[in-house]
Amino acid sequence: MIPTLRFGEPDRLDDLDLTVGEGWLLASWDDPRAEDVHQLLYRGRPIGWTAPLPDGPWGQAGHIAAKHRGSKAAVVLTDPASGTSTHRTVGQALDVLHRTHTEQLRPERAMPGVQRLALKRPTGWSVPSDRGLGDPDREALDDGLVHLTWPDHPGVQELQHGGQPVGWIEEYDVQRGTWTALIDSSLVADAASGEPLRCPGAEGALALLRLALDQGLGNG
Repeated sequence: MIPTLRFGEPDRLDDLDLTVGEGWLLASWDDPRAEDVHQLLYRGRPIGWTAPLPDGPWGQAGHIAAKHRGSKAAVVLTDPASGTSTHRTVGQALDVLHRTHTEQLRPERAMPGVQRLALKRPTGWSVPSDRGLGDPDREALDDGLVHLTWPDHPGVQELQHGGQPVGWIEEYDVQRGTWTALIDSSLVADAASGEPLRCPGAEGALALLRLALDQGLGNG
């Protein structure tokens, strides 16, 4: 259940600057069916949502934390600290969602020990914007890059600069939630070992791609 698909646009957006950090918002709805349903946004972009669950095969009643995969799909998160996918309170579910997102934004956390990046193993794959996926959603980033996503194709995302593709990320393993980053159709790899890098989640792969561009790989 994606909240915006079921309840429409949120009725309220609460600023979380003081409690979570700058750029974070919490969305909620007046619809009685949406009681205890909240959506977490970062810099205006939905990250995921929480919802209450009754008792069932998944265990005791609690709250889930679901991370968006595009605008029409989501994956329920498991807290690595406790190993559980249900949480006693809304606050705990939101904390798991927030921590998961912020950890995935740090490529050095996902790839400890990797200092320099390189392009290895050319794939021959085309950039997503050349695949006929339809019109993408576009988000301007703070470094002059534009982030492209396709709601009906959540397994790929692209970065452009000046209207030209500079790299993209692609889902590698749906079950494990791992992603790869590519520039000029080659996988971003650890320069020392030559091994292509796989990141936990799209955010980690996007951070890896931006780091590779910062290190001068490709034409970005």
